[in-house]
This record gives sequence, structure tokens and C-alpha cells, in this order.
Amino acid sequence: MKVFCKLFFVCLIAVPIASCGFRAGSSVLNSSEGVITKMSIPVFTNKTRRPGVETVITEAFTYEFKNTVEIVSDDSPEAEAIMVGTVMDYDIEPTSVDANNIATAYRLLISFNVKIVTPDGKVLWDDTITDYEDFEVDRSDNSSRIIHTKDREWEVLKKMVRDRARIFKEFAVENFK
Repeated sequence: MKVFCKLFFVCLIAVPIASCGFRAGSSVLNSSEGVITKMSIPVFTNKTRRPGVETVITEAFTYEFKNTVEIVSDDSPEAEAIMVGTVMDYDIEPTSVDANNIATAYRLLISFNVKIVTPDGKVLWDDTITDYEDFEVDRSDNSSRIIHTKDREWEVLKKMVRDRARIFKEFAVENFK
């Protein structure tokens, strides 16, 4: 069992790192297409059953990139690049239960793809991001447990995607100038 747990942990860490599209040599701002100063970030496509996650993720990426490039409207002919995102997986599962078999902790898993393309469709960057975060819920008040759980889920989601958007921007833009 210990060997399985160690192997599982290694896979959880190694697979997301190995699957990242990070590569040295060019950045989005100094791409082979020249310096990109204006980018469009349309709302990500949501292929999950959880409404609203696409908006949270889009807002996080827009926030991270707004000080690096000028964000222009989705249909702007001025856009030199377009960030295209797709939320592919969103799951929340209990990781711990109390004596009454009521969940006291959860794991939120999310997977989404982010591409930066030129208006003519040339892919400048393509990365699939998979992440998870564990969180506990307040067990003190049964009547508000569901509301509290949903609130915590949303807080954790926002934190996760802000962190991932920041890391994405650092690798895609700042590290490889």
C-alpha cells in the first residue's frame, strides 16, 4: 500500500509538470511573429457540468495578462494574438467523512487547455493545465453546511486558477524574453 501511495503521489506531481507546454526560446511578447502588444481573451469554453467555472478562469487570465499586454475586445481587429481556453474537466469529491458519513473535506480537480494563437490561427502557445486542491468545510452548523461547502469550493477554485494563470503568464511571457 505504501508503494502504491508513493507511486500515486509521484504521478500526481510528475504528470502535470511533464505535460506542460513550457519551452524555452521564445515568449508570447517576443514571438516569431514579432512583439505582441494587444491580445484578446474571449470567455473560455466550458465542457463541464459546472456552470460559471469558465468565467472564473477567464477573469484570472485576463487579470494576469492585463499588465503585460493591452487586452482588446473579442472581435477587435487590433488583436495580435487571441487566448483560447477550454475547461475540460471539473470534479469535486469527498476525501474525508465524519462518524455520520458526512463529508468534512473535499478535493477539487480541474483541467483546462489554454492556447495563444495569432488571428490567422498559428499556435504560439498550447498548454493543458490540470490541478487539484484539498479543502475542509465547517462542521459546526448542519443547516448551513451545503452553503458553506459551495462557498469554500468557489474560494478554492478562484485561488487555484489565479495561481495557475500567474504561473502560465510567467512561463509564457516573462521567463523567456
